[in-house]
Amino acid sequence: MREKRQDPEAELVSNQASTRVKNKLPDFLLSVKLKYVKLGYHHLISHAMYLLLIPLLAIVAAHLSTLTFDDFTELWNQLKINLLTVVVCSGLLVFLATLYFMTRPRKVYLVNFACYKPEADRMCTREIFVERSGLTGSFTEENLGFQKKILERSGLGQSTYLPEAVMRIPPNPCMAEARKEAEVVMFGAIDELLAKTGVKAKDIGILVVNCSLFNPTPSLSAMIVNHYKLRGNVLSYSLGGMGCSAGLISIDLAKQLLQVHPNSYALVVSMENITLNWYFGNDRSMLVSNCLFRMGGAAILLSSRRSDRRRSKYQLIHTVRTHRGADDKCYNCVFQEEDTTGRIGVALSKDLMAVAGEALKANITTLGPLVLPMSEQLLFFATLVGRKILKMKIKPYIPDFKLAFEHFCIHAGGRAVLDELEKNLELSEWHMEPSRMTLYRFGNTSSSSLWYELAYTEAKGRIKKGDRAWQIAFGSGFKCNSAVWRALRTVDPAKEESPWMDQIDEFPRTSLRTATLATNAPCSCVTASFAWVVPPASSRPSDRHSPKYQLIDTIHTNTASEDRSYSCIFQEEDSAGFVGVAIMKDLLAIAMATIRTNITILEPLVLPITEQLLFLGNLVARKFPMMKIKPYIPNFRRAFEHLCPYVGGKPVLDELQKTLEFSEWSMEPSRMTLYRFGNTSSSSVWYEAAYSEAKGRIKKGDRMWQIAYGSGFKCSSVVWRAVRTIDPERDEIDEFPIRSTMDEAFPYYFEPSK
Repeated sequence: MREKRQDPEAELVSNQASTRVKNKLPDFLLSVKLKYVKLGYHHLISHAMYLLLIPLLAIVAAHLSTLTFDDFTELWNQLKINLLTVVVCSGLLVFLATLYFMTRPRKVYLVNFACYKPEADRMCTREIFVERSGLTGSFTEENLGFQKKILERSGLGQSTYLPEAVMRIPPNPCMAEARKEAEVVMFGAIDELLAKTGVKAKDIGILVVNCSLFNPTPSLSAMIVNHYKLRGNVLSYSLGGMGCSAGLISIDLAKQLLQVHPNSYALVVSMENITLNWYFGNDRSMLVSNCLFRMGGAAILLSSRRSDRRRSKYQLIHTVRTHRGADDKCYNCVFQEEDTTGRIGVALSKDLMAVAGEALKANITTLGPLVLPMSEQLLFFATLVGRKILKMKIKPYIPDFKLAFEHFCIHAGGRAVLDELEKNLELSEWHMEPSRMTLYRFGNTSSSSLWYELAYTEAKGRIKKGDRAWQIAFGSGFKCNSAVWRALRTVDPAKEESPWMDQIDEFPRTSLRTATLATNAPCSCVTASFAWVVPPASSRPSDRHSPKYQLIDTIHTNTASEDRSYSCIFQEEDSAGFVGVAIMKDLLAIAMATIRTNITILEPLVLPITEQLLFLGNLVARKFPMMKIKPYIPNFRRAFEHLCPYVGGKPVLDELQKTLEFSEWSMEPSRMTLYRFGNTSSSSVWYEAAYSEAKGRIKKGDRMWQIAYGSGFKCSSVVWRAVRTIDPERDEIDEFPIRSTMDEAFPYYFEPSK
């Protein structure tokens, strides 16, 4: 059971002193004695390598100056005598150099990024916010006053933005308006990014979209594929429910994909959707998100092409991810749920600030050794030894991260969080300025806030070649993520398009710290994370004999660039306003066409050469008008022993069986899964694999083909090879197959296409 959240009146509007004492981030003050010696010690340790190399190089140079021409001639003659040794050593050096260049991580560059700036008519002052909230009739007078106090102390200015559906009188939070907001934000940022970079949409090979609270069908990534007509083999991902730190999770995912897909472009889109997630209740612990979250989004273009280094702005140096979701207190501290009246909102735990502090501390501990100079690491280690081993009564030493980074982009979750981070990391007002100004000008734009902050730093002309920028964000779950960038060139603000450029001279505003927000302001998005449950995977050679399967191939096909495919499964409201998933009549035809495209790509990878030659010969023969022969269907039974197609429905299974000429035995796992468990969506292919295992059919070396299709419209194939024979665990498996299902006419909306 989740613990009850704090009383809103007692905790959210408590006085500043009690809030800071109870919920502040862990306080790590510098040791006074270490302060006095730190500067000199830093220079000594940081330059120790150069100090040691200077006398060593002097000795080597002095020795080389004594060598004569005869000495070099004698050395050459010795090498000629030992020619075999020279050849072997040279070959070994060439091999090691080749191995190094082939296995080293590929560099990932940030070509450019763009932040969406809404139209002026979306601007919402504090007065308009309170006025429109009152006109809804949903809030009591006391809670309207509560929201007004939060706004005045939140750090938000008078020029933040809200979507039309929320600003309208009366509000109109519906699926269509939410899609409209998503399209305006995403397409606005992407259009600007493509114009900046000159990259064509067809050149994008990887697409990652993150939005915590709005996850429609088809997905947001499919929306982008459809609008920009991206190519069919684009690797697209939509991350949902991962909070305000999801932007850096998307960057990390794109980085990992670029390592295995060289010379590719990756488009990352970070946004949050306000329309369907506005809280219209009177639970004060859920009203804070209304006061802080605002409209915004960003698009980032990453590249692994060496040729893009010259024109790119930054190189990605490190990404560090910390997840505290295994701890119940951390998992529950930001939780989306219904209030007592059934309205959905966000419950904030009283432990939120403490949880954020622990996650931050864990993330910094991992990041420190990667970025800090040796002097800071030794000081930290010495203090740790003194406290833990020698039991000395000294305060913990927090490293000086200003020696590792020139610029800080801290998620603008709220003033309270920024105040605590500034204090505990001992950052200056100058370092915190991008975060505070972003919160003031645009509000909490969730995962995209980091990019508004980096854009602010660029607009101020602060980014110089070689500078290092640290982005750090927190999110529900609870997660803390960091990304470290190095500037590849000095950024000239006069040549940049940015949401700040038309008024950058008006910042910073100097009066932003006159009041303090005495509340557990949310530093994360408003839903706990969910993840698909997939079989544990490993790349460790030592695990070769313990797993069941080895992954051989994966093929992805995306047809969302076609309007008919994109719209064939569509989540929307009906005429009465109820949300449902509309299914078009030509779904089956679209599904089979997408499956055929996927299979066409898969064939050369899995079919034996005889089948490929027969298929090619048939294809060539059919090009001649006089050759009236039927298309040749390759025999996939020669490529796979086991088939696991997604159990979307009996007509699809019937059509697939007929088209690929599979036997009843091959289709049995799919039909029995549909009969016993129904359509369990993306997990159905694993119920089918479990059926084959339970029947004792999986033998060492067997190949299994999993194929699934879904909204967008997409089709994906995965090929596995059994590493060992699997001993089945008997339960109710002897009752299957149920023979009546093979001939029974299931009622279904669609008829198989002829």
